[in-house]
Amino acid sequence: MKYFRAALLAHPFFRKAPLNEASDAVESHSNAPVIHFKDSVGGASTSVITGRCSLPRSELWFCSHGGPVTLRIPDSNYIRIQFGVSGVGATRTGRHNVAVTENNACVSAGAADIDFGIGFQQVAWRIGISELTNAMSALTDSPITTPLRFEPQLDLSRTPSRAMLGILHLMLQNLEIGSSAACPLLLTELEQALIVSFLIGASLIAALVDIPFFARLTIYRGRRW
Repeated sequence: MKYFRAALLAHPFFRKAPLNEASDAVESHSNAPVIHFKDSVGGASTSVITGRCSLPRSELWFCSHGGPVTLRIPDSNYIRIQFGVSGVGATRTGRHNVAVTENNACVSAGAADIDFGIGFQQVAWRIGISELTNAMSALTDSPITTPLRFEPQLDLSRTPSRAMLGILHLMLQNLEIGSSAACPLLLTELEQALIVSFLIGASLIAALVDIPFFARLTIYRGRRW
């Protein structure tokens, strides 16, 4: 996953150092209050590096805060899927506390506290709940009347999740090779594939009860694949 960093830093959002300036930078650029920011190396400079790439229907972020930091994400109308690049992080939302590593992703919506451990770096995919709802409705050819809710832990070793991770790899490889000139049509198609693979690979808590049996069977078969 090392090229994840290079791919998204070709689309820089902000970069700030030293540590005493980093907290203000994170808050002003991400709209996420910093509730804990500790220099892990006794006063040495710590770089905060963030890359963001806007896609037609979603966003990809790369985040590295250099030292231990906890961000408080406000309530929102999008879903976050966090993929660990290095180190270990954790996301706390409601009663759930989910580790974020290279083998375990976190799916969350609304308010959350995100802990960046020492050396933790992540790629986060953010997509509006309405976009996922519309995609699910199109996928099942059925109206979705219940808000989509997902299990917070996503095991990346499972076959459907590996398929989603493979599509993410292709998208980031394309961004790295093409930088800002990456083919818009290709990114659009890869984004669509990422959305569908997520809906098939993630575990829905609600909404399936409102989908006719034949549509649920389609999703089940997709998960088996």
